[in-house]
Amino acid sequence: MPVWETLDRRYLWQSRWYNLRQDRLRTAAGHEFTYTMIEHPGAVWVVPVTGDGRFYTSNGISSEIVYVYLATGVELGEPYREPTEELEVRLVPVAEAMRMAREGEISDGPSALALLWCESLTAMDLAAI
Repeated sequence: MPVWETLDRRYLWQSRWYNLRQDRLRTAAGHEFTYTMIEHPGAVWVVPVTGDGRFYTSNGISSEIVYVYLATGVELGEPYREPTEELEVRLVPVAEAMRMAREGEISDGPSALALLWCESLTAMDLAAI
């Protein structure tokens, strides 16, 4: 994957716990954009599940709430991407995705958690849907 060029970097907020950084970047294709990210030294990730099934992806530093839905019978088409998105769709069998989530091969916590929440649906259950 091509490396993006950093044109400018500034900090919007700095504290003992995390920093909010804003970068001006240029993709290999020449698209320029501003990307804001949180720099964090690492922490223990706790999954606080509310009584009605919602959970917070970054409680303590964000008010983002994630809602998890299981979509079945999906037909893939050509994805619409923003000019700065460099994504690759990788299809794996359900059992392989669950193994990857359990063994820490999926680095995105909310994605791994969403998969594991759906684990109780066996391959036979999914085939029946």
